[in-house]
Amino acid sequence: MEWDGEILEDRENEFISWASVEGADVDNSGFVRFKKAPGDRGTEVKIAIYCC
Repeated sequence: MEWDGEILEDRENEFISWASVEGADVDNSGFVRFKKAPGDRGTEVKIAIYCC
């Protein structure tokens, strides 16, 4: 799946949010959040995609 989008917010090593551009094949928005895992065991990643 592929669509055109624009980044709405970008906090380095923490958070990225986006929304599809007008006329995109897939109308959506979402975010990716990065957080240090407990016990210094890497990174937890949360992804949310909202389709309209």
